[in-house]
Amino acid sequence: MIFKRLSLFMALAVVLAVFGMAGHAQAQGGVWSATYYPNTNFTNPIGTLYQYPTLSLNFGEGPPTDSGGNPIPGMPVDNFSARFSSVQNLAAGNYVFQLNVDDRATVRLNGVTIFNQNEPGTAAAQVALPGGNINMEVDYIEFTGVAFIELSWQPITPGQPGFFPTQAPPEDPTETPRPTFTPLPPIPPGALTGTVVRANVLNVRNAPTTGGDLIGRVLRGQTYAVIGRDADARWFLIQLSGFQGWVNGFYLGFNRNEFTAPITSGNLLLINPPPVPDYGVRAQTQAGLRMRASPSTHAEQTGRISWGAFLPVIARTANNQWWKVVWRETVGWIYAPFAIIVEGDIRNVPIE
Repeated sequence: MIFKRLSLFMALAVVLAVFGMAGHAQAQGGVWSATYYPNTNFTNPIGTLYQYPTLSLNFGEGPPTDSGGNPIPGMPVDNFSARFSSVQNLAAGNYVFQLNVDDRATVRLNGVTIFNQNEPGTAAAQVALPGGNINMEVDYIEFTGVAFIELSWQPITPGQPGFFPTQAPPEDPTETPRPTFTPLPPIPPGALTGTVVRANVLNVRNAPTTGGDLIGRVLRGQTYAVIGRDADARWFLIQLSGFQGWVNGFYLGFNRNEFTAPITSGNLLLINPPPVPDYGVRAQTQAGLRMRASPSTHAEQTGRISWGAFLPVIARTANNQWWKVVWRETVGWIYAPFAIIVEGDIRNVPIE
């Protein structure tokens, strides 16, 4: 099974306050220069500067290659990064930029970030350009599996499908669609409740940590039934309309002692489905990892897990080198040295 989540196309309007001589190019015309790093943190470059006519590169499951298709010496197949730069002369106007990437990329135009794509997928952004030379920079990271990066653009005018008026950039521009605000559900009589009192908008996540996936938002003054908490009573599980989610208790006001909420496993929302046992142990990946059908590097790959993902651990090998985990409704094995335990005791997990 291929594990890639394709981000929905989202138009992101950005005004670039950069001025230069007007030009007429409307497609890639400037050469792209690339610096490669044999790691994912942009350190210790290999030293040679490579050039490409366009930024449309597909390395497959092999190492990065030069413009002639030759493997770049000193570069690994997985867990590497690259920094691409180019100067493109574009006519003034509105443009739609499109990014296709596996695994991660950040794109800047004259220092303004228009994409910060943190997972494999496709994103689009509408950008207003004053015309002239535009400095483009792309930071690219590859973890495991297939590797590709493509950045393209085309002019768009009022009246064309997809055009919308340009507006100032938000504080944290992102190409990922934002979750909608969650409607208020009914509260059972006598329930422990939490009211949002210390934030205008409070994020709802699928795990009791700021690293959990954002699954909703609730607003100041809204009250929800509290149905669980973590062991430290810092995160609380609340009942929303049709689903449950975790919120940070610092931002809530409670109708009575919040410690009366039952302690609930942080894996509750991560194991859904399949029906597997929960030993209260959760790991977080420290790199992009391959999921395997059995605890061996020679076993079939059944998934690709992103860096920083939270995984319920449901089994382990006797030497504790492999953990059996749940990832996006699939059970499989990961190599344990590239993950850490963030909740529970691994000794409580049975050996398989």
